[in-house]
Amino acid sequence: MSQIVDHNGRPIVAAPQPRKRATINGHYRGTESNRFRTSLPYIAADINQTLNRGTRRRLMAFSRWLYANHGMVRGAVNDVARYALGTGLTPQSQSAEAKAYEDYFAEWS
Repeated sequence: MSQIVDHNGRPIVAAPQPRKRATINGHYRGTESNRFRTSLPYIAADINQTLNRGTRRRLMAFSRWLYANHGMVRGAVNDVARYALGTGLTPQSQSAEAKAYEDYFAEWS
């Protein structure tokens, strides 16, 4: 059986694949807790109950700075703004009784 050799005549062997670290969240390694990273606290409550005026202003300042200085953040915010629908889709009738149909649809919805 012939072997594949490199330019120096030495046989080429397949390098072993590195072992993947077993994690619960393999795709989101930043969210896992370990000895170097503690779990993040979260509060499942209304924002009016957890955010005071000073903290809100600081978060707004950080958010505006991120939008102004980081293209990834700016692109994500712009995409949400670009592809979001305002009040939704409203059908418009092209018939002679268009006003009656549109009033009926507005009352129904």
